[in-house]
Amino acid sequence: MRSPVTYPKDKPAQRRRRLVRFPQLKSEFGIDWSRMHVDRLEKVGRFPKRVHLGPNTVAWFDDELIALVEQRAAERGSAA
Repeated sequence: MRSPVTYPKDKPAQRRRRLVRFPQLKSEFGIDWSRMHVDRLEKVGRFPKRVHLGPNTVAWFDDELIALVEQRAAERGSAA
């Protein structure tokens, strides 16, 4: 019988990056901005860069979106 895979304590198990399409921004991350607003934020470096999946299909990596939401939450706390 095989023993379970263990990872060193200083290196957590890596999870797969997931791609998130535009409709999922609101449902999964609470980002309720228009496509135009997301595009503007992305161009000035305030939103993660998109990944082109096809001629009319784009997505973003979920870990980058999580980092964005956490950064915004941290800014909210320090703005007081």
